[in-house]
Amino acid sequence: MMKLKVFVFFIFLLFFFTVPAHAGRLTCPRGNLIAAQVAAGASTHIVQPQTADSIAFQYVLNSGTSAVVETQICCTSDCTPTGDWAQVTNSSFTINAGTPTAAASVVYPTCLYRTYVTTCTSCNVDTFFACSAGGH
Repeated sequence: MMKLKVFVFFIFLLFFFTVPAHAGRLTCPRGNLIAAQVAAGASTHIVQPQTADSIAFQYVLNSGTSAVVETQICCTSDCTPTGDWAQVTNSSFTINAGTPTAAASVVYPTCLYRTYVTTCTSCNVDTFFACSAGGH
């Protein structure tokens, strides 16, 4: 009977640690939130930095005229695509042919983050992220 209990507990642990927490949720150290987004709107992925000391976002205009992009944060229980997202202070940038890339960073990040393209004029935008080593 004891062996059966241990076996069932092992199966539970195996299942618990292999089931994804949320479709589209990424974790650090690095990744791509947007790949070739061509219209205004939110990134298809979100990132949860967990215990990172900082996270940086780089916006890249691959082609097109211009785009306005920003980093957004959600700390509530409603982090759905139309949920309680707010702009991270000083994270809105206009990228265009003259300045095709920009970056923003957050020190001791918490909650969830995404990129939002607020304006897109014939744009094609990528957003990359990277986290520093965690320890807090």
